[in-house]
Amino acid sequence: MIRSVSIKNWKAFENDTPHLFSEGLNLFVGSNGSGKTTLLEGICLGLTGTCSIQSFEELIRDQTREASVEVSFKRGSEDYIVRRSFSARRKYAELTEVSTQKKYSTWNGVNDRVLEILGVDATFFNRLIYMSEGEVQKCLSSPPQKALAGQLRVLFGLASIDLVTEAADKMSRELRRQIEDSNKQLQFLKDVPEQETAEVPKLENEISELRAKQKASLEKAEGLKSRTQVLDKTEHTLKEILEGLSWFAEWAKGKAVPEPAAEPGLDDVKVGIATLRNRSTEQERQLSSSTSEKGSVTADVGRLIEIRRLLTEATGPDRKVVPCPVCKRPIDDALARSLFEEIDTSASKLDARMSEVEIQMRELEESRRHTREDLARLVQFSDRINHLLEQLPSGTTFESTQFRERLEQLQREKQLVNDSLVSASAESSGIAEEIAAKERRLAGMVEANKRVLLKKDLEGKFIGSYRASLLLESVGEVLQDLRRSRQNLNMEEVYGHIADLWNRFRPDARWTVEFDADGNFALKAKGKKIRYAHLSGGEKTVLLVLARAILSKTVADIDFLLIDEPLEHLDVRNRRSLLNFLRGLALQRVIPQIVVTTFDETLTRHFRVASDVNLVFLGHQKPVFQA
Repeated sequence: MIRSVSIKNWKAFENDTPHLFSEGLNLFVGSNGSGKTTLLEGICLGLTGTCSIQSFEELIRDQTREASVEVSFKRGSEDYIVRRSFSARRKYAELTEVSTQKKYSTWNGVNDRVLEILGVDATFFNRLIYMSEGEVQKCLSSPPQKALAGQLRVLFGLASIDLVTEAADKMSRELRRQIEDSNKQLQFLKDVPEQETAEVPKLENEISELRAKQKASLEKAEGLKSRTQVLDKTEHTLKEILEGLSWFAEWAKGKAVPEPAAEPGLDDVKVGIATLRNRSTEQERQLSSSTSEKGSVTADVGRLIEIRRLLTEATGPDRKVVPCPVCKRPIDDALARSLFEEIDTSASKLDARMSEVEIQMRELEESRRHTREDLARLVQFSDRINHLLEQLPSGTTFESTQFRERLEQLQREKQLVNDSLVSASAESSGIAEEIAAKERRLAGMVEANKRVLLKKDLEGKFIGSYRASLLLESVGEVLQDLRRSRQNLNMEEVYGHIADLWNRFRPDARWTVEFDADGNFALKAKGKKIRYAHLSGGEKTVLLVLARAILSKTVADIDFLLIDEPLEHLDVRNRRSLLNFLRGLALQRVIPQIVVTTFDETLTRHFRVASDVNLVFLGHQKPVFQA
């Protein structure tokens, strides 16, 4: 039994306002758009996780927020609360058993648990417990075998039997097709001989062993390739070192360094560098000595110039008697001339010496420049040789003059490695050809065996399909017998239930119900037969509700029905009769709780003070009661 429903941000409902339900007849009254259908759809969505709207997430009012539905209901002595929220991106559900506070918190988990509690499946609930507005109209205008008779077929399980029968017929047709196809294929394979399959594993083992041998050969070849690459690099480096040493031997011939031996080595380079460094040091010393001597000569020239100046003053017109600084005699003209001559002679000698010193310095500077250039070039050459030595394989060491000998040894090793590589490659190619030949042979054997296996498989399928076809024929006969027995067994009981309830609605006669072989419905009383097509809309609707009530009680013992707008296509008299009849069904506890939506306010005045009727007005309209 439904206790309450709250809907927020979905279809007609914006705010989370709870709507309470009670036992008996629950009338929800409102105009179009007030939320009558939304309320019933919300109950279905809350309990089963589905409703008649396939993409219910698209009907959220504000897409920036989640919508929510909460339904509380009672089953037996236990109360339950279902809460669901959903948006375009996610769905969440939670079921709480109030007494134990046990919870289920996945959408499908809640679906399964609620339907387990109610004892129905989602299809039964949404088709029988909830009677939508369109379904009521459809049942009023459809022939009985598509309305009431169709519902009874579900009750008896006849629909399930029909589905099984249909599936069995489909399987029988498929089996007959398989039998025909298998037979045709077997005709093509009838001359296929049995193949010897014992050789297949042996051939597979041989191929496996050859693959292992081929792998080892390929790994050996890869190792030899790597060794060849190392030898190539070492050979190139040694040749470059030897070319450098040959250049050094030629270069040293024109330089004032010890001439290397016929086969120069690294020690010759070191000796050359040491010689040039010593020479550069000696040239620096000589240049420094020449510079000192030039300074001394320059000082002597300065002193002579000063003496000449003093003599000039002593022999001039304003001369004074000045004693000779050497002999202390007064300087007269004769002494002055003698002194001038000595000064000129000394000055000439100093000028000549200055010229000699300057020439010597220029020669020393030029020689020093050449020595430095030669030293820089030889050091650069030595660095290049050392860099090449670093490129040789790790752990390789040489004596100063072993490079040519090592190169010849390396070239012999390289030739041996190349010969081994050619042999390994040829071996690998031979193994590959042998593998390919055996694989072609194996493929032929496998293909032949496939045809044999296919023939055996087709023979097995042919026999199996034939047996299954015979079995399905027996199953079809059993289903037909079961259908006839179940229909004959249950119809009388259900007809009796429908007749009892109909007699409460129409107590003017004792009515009975019958269906003919085509499923056409008729009511009989006092020798009179009234067919379904002759019933009024209200009478058809009552019959529809009766069938729903019987199915709900018989199949699942559901204690509530949800009916959307059953009065819309009825006249005023039938509206009133139907509401009174539904109220009676609830009072007599045929269905203890019936929820009905309607737009007709005027009928509600009959129920405004009825304690067994829960009257609720939806939207903002106020009830209008006429006297």
